[in-house]
Amino acid sequence: IYGSLNPSIKKVDAYDALAAHTNEYLYFRTDHHWTGQGAYYAYTAFCKQAGFSPLSMDQFETRRLDNFIGTLYAQTPDRTLLQEPDYVDYYIFDQPYTAVRYDRGNPYKPVPHNLWGEYAKSPNSYSVFLQGDFPLIEVDTGIHNGRKILVVKESYGNAFAPFLINHYEKVYIVDERYFE
Repeated sequence: IYGSLNPSIKKVDAYDALAAHTNEYLYFRTDHHWTGQGAYYAYTAFCKQAGFSPLSMDQFETRRLDNFIGTLYAQTPDRTLLQEPDYVDYYIFDQPYTAVRYDRGNPYKPVPHNLWGEYAKSPNSYSVFLQGDFPLIEVDTGIHNGRKILVVKESYGNAFAPFLINHYEKVYIVDERYFE
């Protein structure tokens, strides 16, 4: 895909960033998503291409949800997956923000939103990121730098998108699967 893009388009090389850390916990064993740490390395690659410095891991708080059994178990009921459950690390930033979401079936009514669903429990622990999938989430950080970004994502973007509140005045997160 990268080879077919216009050369003037800046491309983010998340693959090399992830490959440099293959001995780390980048992907879940029982789920098809990358971990918070995998999303972090994609974020560092994005920052490099965008021209700003990523936060280091010691600049935010890491929280954990244990006993995550993800979609591979949900789809196969293979009980061997229960013997070694995953955990979900997610990151809390000092950056203040306000957010609203727009729900399916009600695309014009904003609902106050938190980017982390700390209530999430297995098997839906991945929902800690953005509280799951919504058509549109609008985030206002109060950073007055004029930067705005639109993230068009599917569920992999849930773990990645919250990092952007540290660099942008406004962050728009669209899940095109549900956008009306």
